[in-house]
Amino acid sequence: MPGESRLRESYDWIVLGDSPAAILSAALVAKMGLSVLLVGDGPEKKWTLSSSGQVIDPEPNFISGLSLSGPRSGLARKCLEHLRLADSEWAILSPERAAFQAITPSIRAGFEFSWQSLSREVQREESGLSGFVSELIRVMESNSEAIHGYWRQLPQRLTLAAASAAEQTVEKREDLSKVNFTSESQIYRELSRELTRMNLDRAWSDLTGDFRNLGASQKDLEWLEAWLAGALCSENPKKVSAYELLQALVLAHDGARCRGGMSGLRQLLYRVAARSGAQVAGPGVGVSRVFVEERRIQGVQLIGAEDSRNLTQARGVFTSRHPESVLTWISSEREQSRPYPTSCELLRVTIALAAKSEGIPVGLSERAIWREFGAPILEIERADPGEYGFLNTGNQFIFIRSYFPMEAIHWPTHRWKTVCQRMYRQACELIPFLEENVVRIFPDFRQQEFEAEWTSYYSQMELKRVEAFRAPVNVPGTPFLPQIEGLFYGHRSIAPAMGWMGEWAACLNATAWIAHRSGISGPLG
Repeated sequence: MPGESRLRESYDWIVLGDSPAAILSAALVAKMGLSVLLVGDGPEKKWTLSSSGQVIDPEPNFISGLSLSGPRSGLARKCLEHLRLADSEWAILSPERAAFQAITPSIRAGFEFSWQSLSREVQREESGLSGFVSELIRVMESNSEAIHGYWRQLPQRLTLAAASAAEQTVEKREDLSKVNFTSESQIYRELSRELTRMNLDRAWSDLTGDFRNLGASQKDLEWLEAWLAGALCSENPKKVSAYELLQALVLAHDGARCRGGMSGLRQLLYRVAARSGAQVAGPGVGVSRVFVEERRIQGVQLIGAEDSRNLTQARGVFTSRHPESVLTWISSEREQSRPYPTSCELLRVTIALAAKSEGIPVGLSERAIWREFGAPILEIERADPGEYGFLNTGNQFIFIRSYFPMEAIHWPTHRWKTVCQRMYRQACELIPFLEENVVRIFPDFRQQEFEAEWTSYYSQMELKRVEAFRAPVNVPGTPFLPQIEGLFYGHRSIAPAMGWMGEWAACLNATAWIAHRSGISGPLG
């Protein structure tokens, strides 16, 4: 999509980054009638076609909070409905038939969207379970409507009625912008009371506590860890509170897939943002600095545009760029002195297969999670070639992903070759007859070309630079990010325990702020 290269001197809203939530923010603010500049990587695909002709997609294709069917309307779906997607645009999204399958040394179960189906899976695996998981499912089912209700009402709580907004004085608008519109204290208290009434383990009464302290058996923990890994599309978080666990698992029932993976969703949202009036920066336009004075955002310095200025002013900035990048942009040396901790992330590595369809077991979910104590998770995702715009020749694409510590960036190629062999071998153990039906592998550890293929796609610089190769993980403590008025962070590492829901909420918080500061109704007003 060609972008405009000639920039204005100032904008109401500048969006830096191209996560789906960031592009959605640009579209929603532009639809309010405010001036918006979107500086992303462009709608180019994140997946690519390898030298051997194999599609490799580094991003999991699962979006929580985007309910497309049933009585509930997911948070992201509400936003897309407000932007008036055409029927053909809705067609790239499809509800998941099942959230995912989880496989551990002692469990092989489907995590369905129906609580009844999930309960049946637990009963089938009852041996070794203490009753904890069954009780948890009952708690989740009884509180599902309250949790969904909170998130469904988030846009309304962030949105002023148009008539009410028109009556506000400037002073009142300023006060209004300081209100914490996203407080979850009420639902937290209600949930605490409900859990207490149900006479669960006393640890549940402290919802801020680590869920591993709730008295579950080892097999119960296997369920929970596999469930969280599938729901959040990342390695199992090291620290998740019981409250976060309840929300994340309930909200994961609102999942959807996209044709073309996350790249397909980005391309769709770029079109919608441009149609709504956002100016999309042209190719090669980037950020070199973010200007802050007295802890208020002033604007950004852009590079690569025809008329790049020292300062492009902005009333507000929303960024989904990696926090490490944001810290280097902020003009204060004091803010730059505290680097973003690498312990907050993992490397996500994918090997891609093409396999004959007859070799895929009937009933295998689009996503499967292998979880074994002490080892990284293995995520297996399959897709029809048609989802990526290719003719269906009787093959299916299979993406095998796993997660590694950031220091793995420095591993030599021969070690990565061994890692890929192990990932593939584990996938073959989980999917019977897969090995006999594989047509292509990339990078192909069976061939001498592995080193060249690995380096062409996963060079050390690419592993450091490309967001799609990095995944957040929850760790004790909050990563340092400076609190600056008018600067909003939408990167997944800000709230990794909430997965996509954390990004959608960050998007709506930010768009509500600029709306209230402008004296107009909020994101969906």
